[in-house]
Amino acid sequence: MTVVHINATSKNAADDKLRQSLRRFAQSYPPPATVILVSGDINFAAELSDLRHRHNLEVICLHNAQAQAALLACAHEAKRFDHFTADLPVVFLPKVRTSYMN
Repeated sequence: MTVVHINATSKNAADDKLRQSLRRFAQSYPPPATVILVSGDINFAAELSDLRHRHNLEVICLHNAQAQAALLACAHEAKRFDHFTADLPVVFLPKVRTSYMN
């Protein structure tokens, strides 16, 4: 996992950076590599299609309920994120008490 700081100077700065990362992944990892995109944004359809058909990578898309069929058709497998996480146990972390001394 890579954490990247994005300057929010343009409307689609984060999407552009993610598209760049997807292209770099395809250049760095040959088949049989797998790409998992967690997004329902139709603007990623071209990248997913390219990864699947031109780079022959396995493409999985975890998406929201509003994701368009054109995006989902670009993936080998597509699953709604809320369905994917539905069976995970709920974990409640204990509250951390902080005391301040003067």
